[in-house]
Amino acid sequence: MRARFLTRSFAVLTTLLCCLAFWNPGCIRQAPSIGTQIKVRVDARDAPRGIFHADLQLPCTAGPLTVVYPKWIPGEHSPTGPIMQLVGVKFSTSGKPVSWQRDMDDMYVFHCDIPENTSFLDISLDYLSPAARFAGGFGNSPNSTGRLLILLWNHLLVYPESESTDNVLCEPSLRLPQGWKFATALSVQGQGDDSVSFEAVSLTRLVDSPVMAGENVRSFPLSNDKNAPVTLDLIGDTPEALAADPSQIMLCSTMVREVDSIFGVRHFHTYHFLVSLSDILDTDGLEHHESTDIRLPERAFLDKSIWKRRSYLIPHEYVHSWNGEFKRPIGLLASDYQQPVQSDLLWVYEGLTRYLDVVLTGRSGLRSPDEVRDYLAWAAGYLDHDRPGRSWRSLRDASVSAQIIYPAPDEWTSWRRGWTDVYDEGALLCLEADATIRELTGGEHSLDDFFRQFFR
Repeated sequence: MRARFLTRSFAVLTTLLCCLAFWNPGCIRQAPSIGTQIKVRVDARDAPRGIFHADLQLPCTAGPLTVVYPKWIPGEHSPTGPIMQLVGVKFSTSGKPVSWQRDMDDMYVFHCDIPENTSFLDISLDYLSPAARFAGGFGNSPNSTGRLLILLWNHLLVYPESESTDNVLCEPSLRLPQGWKFATALSVQGQGDDSVSFEAVSLTRLVDSPVMAGENVRSFPLSNDKNAPVTLDLIGDTPEALAADPSQIMLCSTMVREVDSIFGVRHFHTYHFLVSLSDILDTDGLEHHESTDIRLPERAFLDKSIWKRRSYLIPHEYVHSWNGEFKRPIGLLASDYQQPVQSDLLWVYEGLTRYLDVVLTGRSGLRSPDEVRDYLAWAAGYLDHDRPGRSWRSLRDASVSAQIIYPAPDEWTSWRRGWTDVYDEGALLCLEADATIRELTGGEHSLDDFFRQFFR
C-alpha cells in the first residue's frame, strides 16, 4: 500500500510540476514599444443611475480603420466583454460625424472610413450597468449603486484591431459624483473637486487597474513596507458597513505576512484590496496584479457568519497577484483581448490558488485549523459522492470548458460538473503534492519551498 501510494503521489507531483513548467510571465513584461496613444475620459457622474459615459481620442490617418471592444477579459476566462451593454456609440473627426458599421461576424468589431486630412478620431460611448446579473462576467452584473461604483476600464473603451494591448498607451481620467472619494492602484497625476487624471499606462495595465469610488470610503494599511505597501480599501452603501473590527484588520495583516513567508518577494509597487460592501452587487472577486475587485454583502464585516463564509476571497485574490498575474499558464496569456484563451491549465491556475487560500485562512486565523480540515474533507466528499459527471468529464475538460460551465444553470451540476470543481479538485491535487513532498523529504520540505523558488 505504501509503495502504491508513493507511486501515485509521485505521478501527481510530477504532473503538477510539469504543468507549471509551461507558465509564462503575466503582467510583468518588458517595457512596451508604444504604438497607438489613446485618451480615455470617463464621466461617472451618472453611475448612480446605472450609466457610465466615455470619450476616447485616438490618432488616425485617412482610410479604413477597425477598432474592437474587449471580448476576452483576463480573470473571467470567457468571452464576457459586455457588448450588449455598450450603447450610444458615435465616431467623429473635427466635430463631424463618421459613419461606422459593426462587423457581420463579430459583434465586438467596428469598421469605419477616416476622411482625408484627419489626425484624430473621437469616439463617444456609454456603458449600462445592469440592475441585476443576467449573464456571466462582471460587465453583465451590477457595477454601481446609488452610493458607489466600480469602474472596469474595459467596459468603456475600444482600441485598434490586432494591436498588442502592451503597445497601446492610455491617458486615463475620471469624473465622479460630487463629494465621492476613490481608491485604485493607478498613480494620480492631477486631481480637482470631482475629477482625477492618472498617469499614462499601457492598455494592459489600465484594464488591470479598476477604480472603486463612492460616498463612504475607508482605508486601512495592512503592511508598512514603503517599497510595496498593501492597503485594504472599503467602500459601502452605508457608513455603518465600514465599521470593520480591529481584529479583522489584524487578521488581514497577518494573512499578508503569511503570503510573504510563502513567496518571499512582492512583484508589485503597491497593492489595494478594493472591497465593495453592498447587497446590490453580486458577491464575487476578480484578480489583478496590483489590486483586487472584491464584492461582499453590505454586512460582511459586521456579521460573523458572513465574514466566516466569505473572507477566503481576501487571500484567494491576493495570491492571484503571484499565481495568475505575475505568472500564468501560457494559454491564458494573449497579446490582446480578442483572442480566445486556452484554459486547459485553469485547474492549476485556480486550483493552486484555492489550495493556498484554504491554507492561508488557517495560518492567518481567518479560519480555525478544524474549519480548514472540514473544508478539505467536504470538498473531497462532494467530488467523490456528488459528481457522477467525473465519469465522463475530466478535470482538464472541465478547465477547457470553463467558458461554457461558468454561466451554466445550477440544475444538473452534478452530471455536467461545475466551475467549483476546477478550484476544489485542483486544490486537492495540490494537497496531495504537498503531502508527497513532505513524505519524500521526511518533513524537511513542502510545497511552500517550491512556491518560493517558482514565483521569485
